[in-house]
Amino acid sequence: MTQELSELRQKIIEGQISEALDLIDEMDGMSKKALLDAIQTFLERMLTHLIKNDIEQRMTNSWAASIRDFLLQIYKRNLRDRQAWYLSGTDWAEGLD
Repeated sequence: MTQELSELRQKIIEGQISEALDLIDEMDGMSKKALLDAIQTFLERMLTHLIKNDIEQRMTNSWAASIRDFLLQIYKRNLRDRQAWYLSGTDWAEGLD
């Protein structure tokens, strides 16, 4: 990301606004992909704990704490701002598939 920021700075200095905006869009896409990858990782880990719970028919304190933490981490990463989410509605169904 540091290289991209340097390139962005250079494009702005040189007055290449269109290219700078393209680079910003690219960086935004990379950032969103990283965020969605993190959400997917937390979902997978949470589902693993839920499957263990279903198979073993018991919930340990450790599993419960982990599941709560996974939900909190997903919530934090999914919250774009106070009124918007990165994933909503049908996006979740696609992500879980």
